[in-house]
Amino acid sequence: MKKNRKLLLLLGATASLFLSPMGIQAQESDGIQEYIPSESLHMENIPAEVRSIVMNEKNQVDTGKEYLTDAQVESISDAQITKIYDELKSNDMFSQATVNLDELVAEKLLEAEETPQTFNNSYLPDGYNNLNDAEKRLVKLFPAEALTYYVKSKQALETSKSLYSNAHLVDGNGDAFRHAYWNAILVQGFGEISRFGTVEEKALHGVDRTSVWTTAHEADSSGLPKEMDMNNNRVGQYHAYLNYQASDEKLKNDLVRMVDQGQMARIVNGRLTATNSDK
Repeated sequence: MKKNRKLLLLLGATASLFLSPMGIQAQESDGIQEYIPSESLHMENIPAEVRSIVMNEKNQVDTGKEYLTDAQVESISDAQITKIYDELKSNDMFSQATVNLDELVAEKLLEAEETPQTFNNSYLPDGYNNLNDAEKRLVKLFPAEALTYYVKSKQALETSKSLYSNAHLVDGNGDAFRHAYWNAILVQGFGEISRFGTVEEKALHGVDRTSVWTTAHEADSSGLPKEMDMNNNRVGQYHAYLNYQASDEKLKNDLVRMVDQGQMARIVNGRLTATNSDK
């Protein structure tokens, strides 16, 4: 009880770091506001004592048991992933602390009878392009997380397409929303399959794991597109951290409003600028 009370106090103090609005410095040249991210979005601002609670072997992504081979990874289809995710979800398997989910998922993937498809072309929706080597490495180490990664990627892409026109889906407001929403629902998804018991621990674990996966996604990116995506990723991660038990609908509405208010980044005329309400 004392430990939990102490944790709550620390997290309460931590939350205040994230409650201030993003630092947007208005510069009306070309009618565009420069995007300047708030320093409060950085993970380093979480007290070390809180962060240490959820640090574990999964943060060491270069070591550990590989449950799948390269060849097996490249035979995975999106149909297999969706089917297994839905099965585990409906049977409440993600919350079973006594089950080795990575081992279970790897077995199910290898037992699946669907005709194999090429991993590179089918695993992530088109809006995310193909998995890079860093992401494939994570799939081999953490197949249970890979299920969540795919399902939430598809959800984020479909949601952004329903809200924004094609003109805004690449480097624009829709792109910014997609990255923030993707990271927010990943925080909840990864928190759900953690071994931790309290809401606070699950939320922070979700942030840790989301950061690992979505940073890996940017491994081959560079320049302004990478800077834009990483900033918007952090917005989604910390909004979900503060609103871990919120519904997907609330997260969606919150993040759309934040895009409208200029609290995320987009690229206009070769500059990193604040988002706006254009859709």
